[in-house]
Amino acid sequence: MKKVCVFLLLAFAFTACQRKQYFTESPEIDLVKKGADSYLKADWAALSSLYADTAKVIMNSWTKTMTVAEFIEAEKQGVANYTSYKIEDGAIYESVITDKGESWVHTWLGHTATLKNGKTVTGVVHIATQVLNGKVVFQVFVFDNLQTHLAMEDSTAGE
Repeated sequence: MKKVCVFLLLAFAFTACQRKQYFTESPEIDLVKKGADSYLKADWAALSSLYADTAKVIMNSWTKTMTVAEFIEAEKQGVANYTSYKIEDGAIYESVITDKGESWVHTWLGHTATLKNGKTVTGVVHIATQVLNGKVVFQVFVFDNLQTHLAMEDSTAGE
């Protein structure tokens, strides 16, 4: 009986000390959603304000980082090709606290855009965002933009 009590006490202590590491609601997720909203409104100043001064951003690369200013400029150039764009309903946001105590938000979403040539393209985007002290400090975007390039090339093929 004594062994059972000790086992139960240890099991309770172990589970009580476990911290929750995955969240579907958090201040970090709210920050990422503000960023998505700023992107959709083309409010580049608001988007930029969500990032730390030293933040680094990676788009479809593992080694080439951009500053926030370079990232914002890339976003401006990207949306300049669209007459409209949106994030599809059902985006998934998951906040994770790593074993090292880092806060990350993983986002999966559908992005649909109508190009200036009238063609509509949809793709899946994955974004991993590290947040520290209420600011984005590192962000990785992974997406397949082949449809967009093909649709744009298709419209210029006859030129």
